[in-house]
Amino acid sequence: MFSFLSIPSDVQREFIERGQVDDLINDLFKNFWGLPAESQYALIKRARQIKDSVSIDVLKETFKCSEDTAFSILTNEATEVHFPVVGENEKVVAKALVIKGTSSIITNLPFKEKELRTFGDNFSVFFDKVFEGKSYMLAVGVGLHCEYIPKDLAFTGIVDSKGHIHPVDKVTEKREVCRKEGYRLVSPYDLKEKTLQYIEDWLSRESLDIPYYFTTSRENAQTEFKTFLKYVETDPKALELFYGIDADLTLQSTGRLEGEKWLEAVKEFQEKISKLQYGEKKRYFHLAGRMPSSLAFAFGILFGSQTPFTFYHFQNQEYIPIEIKNVRYLKERIDPNKVPGFHYKYIPGGDELVILVGGAFHAAGAAVREFLKGERYAYLLTEHERSGNLSPQDMVEFARGVSSAIQKIKEAREFKRYHFFFSCPLPVAFMVGVSFGHYASGSVYNYEQEKGMYSEVLRIEVLRRIKEGS
Repeated sequence: MFSFLSIPSDVQREFIERGQVDDLINDLFKNFWGLPAESQYALIKRARQIKDSVSIDVLKETFKCSEDTAFSILTNEATEVHFPVVGENEKVVAKALVIKGTSSIITNLPFKEKELRTFGDNFSVFFDKVFEGKSYMLAVGVGLHCEYIPKDLAFTGIVDSKGHIHPVDKVTEKREVCRKEGYRLVSPYDLKEKTLQYIEDWLSRESLDIPYYFTTSRENAQTEFKTFLKYVETDPKALELFYGIDADLTLQSTGRLEGEKWLEAVKEFQEKISKLQYGEKKRYFHLAGRMPSSLAFAFGILFGSQTPFTFYHFQNQEYIPIEIKNVRYLKERIDPNKVPGFHYKYIPGGDELVILVGGAFHAAGAAVREFLKGERYAYLLTEHERSGNLSPQDMVEFARGVSSAIQKIKEAREFKRYHFFFSCPLPVAFMVGVSFGHYASGSVYNYEQEKGMYSEVLRIEVLRRIKEGS
């Protein structure tokens, strides 16, 4: 045993972590207080892994505790937390293993026991470093209150008995230490509300509410986005702080759409949304924007049909939520003739189907038929009798009616290409895109007011390649 105690602490730690001294584990506990902190820390973690080999009597003697407390050190729920230590001779991210429900406080740094009692007396904490100061307290408090903590988070801050978080010194240095070691630092200066409850509320969420806003305005983009966020119970800065979700991904601003900017816009949307859609936690999206309906349709194709969302309709200076918690609902085949207020008209023709989503048959329909005319085209004209005054549920059923009408017509014959024109609210176009998908060939058209004419702005084949990463 003497030879083990005399070797460097980092070598001791490696031996313990690798299980190379498992047969000596009880002897090591007998000499626990002669070990350096990082070896003590490694020993506790290893003991919890091979708990059957650890003598409860030895633990009782080592920590001067009851049998129940010794047993709970080995078996109770534990959370590893991280905090930066910045001293004269050391700048490092330290670890603490927080073990809940141990009846009394046990720690390998007894001089910290008084501070630890701030959180009560029914837990234990083991540290891998000896350090001064109280800035570790936030990490311990989070470990006691939160079941889930992202592995790359570190914390610094002082906590009082009421759970309020107070500032600490050298945060800039601590943030740099964390950055170098691959951690993101949460400090009191980063928190909207300086309480443990605020952190717990964010880290305990079963799913994350992700905002996404698009606008063709560059000058007013931030103002529009802030207004939109008032209608969404989420905070991009908190998402970035606690989950590493880049806040810049949640806003897209393009300026006027013309020429290649249409393609650039859908590429940027796909790049951002693909980074936002996946992670350890489930995602729920809140989407809105000021854009042409044709672009909303393309975004719907790229967004896909796997992630639930709410699309917000901007009307009378307010954002009205349209919830789609089950995306499959949009794709379910229904009888379009039974959708209240929905009407469609199919005009047989060639092997390419022209689809007008919204707009009156006699006005917009005539303009579309005039723009794409000839024997090669068949036409599907759709409208809603409450156009201009659609409720959120009306919009959902409108989109379902359009999708079901397309499916019904496709059953009767195959079409080589599909041509989409829109005269409808953004949420309807987006939902039709989600339902239609990216597997067919076709074109998307936009009406250019200044030119007084339609023009092809995107191709579904291109959207498919973008979505598939090719």
